[in-house]
This record gives sequence, C-alpha cells and structure tokens, in this order.
Amino acid sequence: MTEIKKELTLTNGSSPIGAYLAKHGVGASGTFIKFAKDGVFRKQLDDAKISEGTEAVLIYDQIRVGQIKFQGKGNPPIRHMGPVFAGFVPPDRDTLGDLDEAEWEKGLSGKPVDPWQFQVLLPLQDTKNGELLIFGTSSITGRRACDNLIAMCGRMQVREPDDYPVIRLDVSGFKHRNEQIGWVKVPAFTRVGKAPKSDVSMAVTKVSDDMSEEIPW
Repeated sequence: MTEIKKELTLTNGSSPIGAYLAKHGVGASGTFIKFAKDGVFRKQLDDAKISEGTEAVLIYDQIRVGQIKFQGKGNPPIRHMGPVFAGFVPPDRDTLGDLDEAEWEKGLSGKPVDPWQFQVLLPLQDTKNGELLIFGTSSITGRRACDNLIAMCGRMQVREPDDYPVIRLDVSGFKHRNEQIGWVKVPAFTRVGKAPKSDVSMAVTKVSDDMSEEIPW
C-alpha cells in the first residue's frame, strides 16, 4: 500500500480557473463533481470528464450527510446537513414535512418524486495537482459506495488517526434485472494509500468553507 509523502500544493484557488469558478458560484477552492448518467465522473459546472483512476485524498472528517430539498432553478436548496464525523445525526424524513405524495412533482418515470433527497458530500484533494473536489450524490448506488468509505474511515480514525486515506475513483456496475436496461455503471472508491493529515491542513479549511450553505446544488 503506497503512502503519499509529498506535500499536496493547492493550485485551484490561485489560478485563472479558480477565479472563474469563484465568480460563477462554486467557490475558489472546491470543484463540485458527480457521477453522471453516462457512467463517468464529471464536473458539476461544465460536465468536463474526470478520468477514471484519478487518485485523491479523502478529507473524511469534513464529509457532510443529510437531507436536501431543491427549490427550483435560481433558488437555493434547503439543507439539513452536517459533518458525520463530528457526530451530526441527519433528521428523520418524516420530521421534514412534505409528506403528501399527491403534492409531489412527477419524475421522468411518471411517478411522484419525494422533494427531499438524502445527500452525501465527499471532500477530496487530487494527489497530482492539489485541486479540491467535492463529490456529491443522492443515488442509492452512490450512497452505498460512500457508506462503504465512511465505514472504512471510521476504522482508520481509530487505527491510523494521523492519516487520511488516498482513494481511487473507479467505475463498477451490475446487471439490472430488467434486460432492456442491461449493465448499470456505478461509482466505486478503492483505497490505494494514505497521506499525513498535516499535508492537507490548508485544504481542510478551504473545503470546509465551500461545503457550507452556499453549495450551489
């Protein structure tokens, strides 16, 4: 297992790209990413592809979990989210209101869609260029992959308290029981090493600022 010893230098916040992202609302340091429907990791802002196999430090004590309700285009979402490693307990869905399914908007399937979605946000720092990435997901498969990471980090916090894990962005999948759907790609994260927490102290502060109520989606 490889140990990342080199210092992870922040570059995004001091570059023209960082200034552009800040002006358009995604923060000067954190770039928000997703696992897209085409089975590729992509940046939220412009759908730019992030290569499978990218390695990043997972700043696990800044992982956010909780409920989010989107308010329509141009309106900020309502969030009940917090850092899971600081003891935040997400509220139960039935305490948030909006329980009448007859009032829910219909999704692409024609069925009502719950306006509240459970979301997980993972703060990452690319080991090659120091760019801060914030992976967000509300899908069942995405949350399952994140839950596996959270469980692994819980063990690491006890056994290796001075380090963060280095993970690789992978793509896995499964064969859907509906043959017309076929193979379904899902995100996967593989631990490939570790990095001293002291090397990413600046990243922790900056990503914590970005993972606030100002998150753009």
